[in-house]
Amino acid sequence: DAPIMGLTTQKQKQKAKETGYVGMGLWRHVWKVDPRSEMNTTSIMRGDVPAVLKMMKSEHKLDARNFDRHRRDALVMERLTSSEHIVSMYGFCGNSVLTEYAGRTLKEFLFEPTEEELHLERYARDTTIGRLQLALDVVRGVESLHEIPDGPIIHADIQSQQFLFDPIKGVKFNDFNRCRFIPQHKVSGAQCKIKIPSAPGRYRSPEEYKRGDLTEKLDIFSLAHVLYSILVGVEPWGDIDKKAFVNKVTNREKPSIPTKFTSPGSPDADFANLVLKCYEYYADKRISARELAQS
Repeated sequence: DAPIMGLTTQKQKQKAKETGYVGMGLWRHVWKVDPRSEMNTTSIMRGDVPAVLKMMKSEHKLDARNFDRHRRDALVMERLTSSEHIVSMYGFCGNSVLTEYAGRTLKEFLFEPTEEELHLERYARDTTIGRLQLALDVVRGVESLHEIPDGPIIHADIQSQQFLFDPIKGVKFNDFNRCRFIPQHKVSGAQCKIKIPSAPGRYRSPEEYKRGDLTEKLDIFSLAHVLYSILVGVEPWGDIDKKAFVNKVTNREKPSIPTKFTSPGSPDADFANLVLKCYEYYADKRISARELAQS
């Protein structure tokens, strides 16, 4: 058990959870809160929480780079407030943000489902309908980002833990502090290509690992890993280390899809085919989020 904010004893951890503490990401601590001050400890523990507060961890610097990182996160949520597939923001200040409570991560739902989640009618991953609905929600979140007027916006960090799942609200896209706003050429109006200095993590595209020119299609390759997990129920290539993972991506390998999901003419086979289109090595030949949503 990782310490919660430096808390190591079970009593300390329990106390933290009773105050609404959820956990932490790379950059921020997360609490369940009620900004109206109408809820008590019992209701927080039960999950009846209208909001989430994220505050930057003290180990990170209060510098211009981090302020801009979290400004971008808030700006994306503000610009996409009309999308039901994007987490709604209530307000932000500096490195902190207040958002709606939208459930737990999709990764937790896929790999550590609760007893209740195993029997959901609409989103059960072990049913074809459930898999397709999960995938559609995920894709529509990415489509919202890529098809925004004067966009696209690149997320640049798509992983299953960047989506939140709620049995009623469905799947919502979250965590935009690594995003990039794509500029357009002043004369031609054409979309510019960008570069991102580093490519940490396992879910990056071939062009990111090669430090090449980037477009929003890098998100589609990362999205392929998420869709694969929804379809198959496991992480692509299992628990291999990052170096081996990167080698498979740069060597143009694709994770194998079990034959039970590839029966010709079945909805799962159509789903599997779309996943493979997302794994297209060349970015300019890769399927778009809009095409995925319409498929």
